[in-house]
Amino acid sequence: MKEISTYLPLDYNDKTPVESGVIQGIIRDLTIRFGGCSVGSEGMGYWQDPKDGVIYDDRNIMITIAVADEQIDEAKSLIIAIGK
Repeated sequence: MKEISTYLPLDYNDKTPVESGVIQGIIRDLTIRFGGCSVGSEGMGYWQDPKDGVIYDDRNIMITIAVADEQIDEAKSLIIAIGK
């Protein structure tokens, strides 16, 4: 088993809060697909858009899942899809 962690933004780039149902849906989907997940405390993240150089700050929560070796690619693909 491997642990994979990612940060889930709590706001969109325009500072509108991500709907509670969206966040709960992501947590539910991860729990169903991988048998569970852990949700950490709220924090802050910062990133720069490579297209225009704008620096964004995000309120976020860390989500961790434990996956079998054969699920790593599936987990990575899902996390990338969630990020988009």
